[in-house]
Amino acid sequence: MEKYPGLEDALMKMDGILTDKEMAGLNYKVEVEGKNEADVAKEFLISKGVIEE
Repeated sequence: MEKYPGLEDALMKMDGILTDKEMAGLNYKVEVEGKNEADVAKEFLISKGVIEE
């Protein structure tokens, strides 16, 4: 946490935002559509307001 001071706040924002259905959708994008994991994760976190573009 010392190395990344904003990480704790970001992690707290993530509490309870990922449902099983959403996780399945994210996995589908990566495994079936062949999208990059980091891109899918970033898109999700932006959509939930955890991080900004």
